Amino acid sequence: MISLRGLSARPKLIKTSRQYSSMRDIRLWAGIALLIFCALVGRATIHSASARSSALVVVNNLARGSIIRSQDIGAVQVSVPDTEVLVSEAAQVVGKRARTDVFAGEVLTTYDLVEPEKQSMRDVAVPLRAGHVPALAYGDQVDVWVTPSSTGLAVPGPAHLIAAKVLVSVPPDVADSTTDTSITLSVPAPEVQALVQASQDGFIDVVAVPFADSQARAS
Repeated sequence: MISLRGLSARPKLIKTSRQYSSMRDIRLWAGIALLIFCALVGRATIHSASARSSALVVVNNLARGSIIRSQDIGAVQVSVPDTEVLVSEAAQVVGKRARTDVFAGEVLTTYDLVEPEKQSMRDVAVPLRAGHVPALAYGDQVDVWVTPSSTGLAVPGPAHLIAAKVLVSVPPDVADSTTDTSITLSVPAPEVQALVQASQDGFIDVVAVPFADSQARAS
């Protein structure tokens, strides 16, 4: 004797199996579509990373306000997301001033440059005593101190600061602890008299101003 309950239950099992198969197909195609999408995104990312642009990089540390010279820059190929801010021609850079401290190895952008100010600058050479010559290069910054002496024009007294963060235009020729030398500083015209007078009042010392967080930015 055939059970009617068994016959009536068979179509329900077939329907459930078909629904499961359909869901499995949807998930399979969704997985394939996701894989294709990820592959396309990865390919686009790799292609974007491989696209390189010409740029200029600083080869010497330059303090804020330094005039950028042709020997301070070099050409490189870089991969950056925003190429509009890059500068790739020396004519765009040479003769302009650094807006902030710029470190060797940094790629120059339009944000790093500023037109030379209208205020006229002067190069002033000041003498340095033997043993008082720090290691300096063009574009470094120094604080200038004077110590009035009995051989100078001012009344002898303690050392005092006469100029802060002055740019080095021409570094000392020698750094021999037994040889006197001189250094050329680039200063605004109104400050020239103070420096010249200081060289007559006594002994001048220049103290190198280190670049702030240089290790962090260089990395």
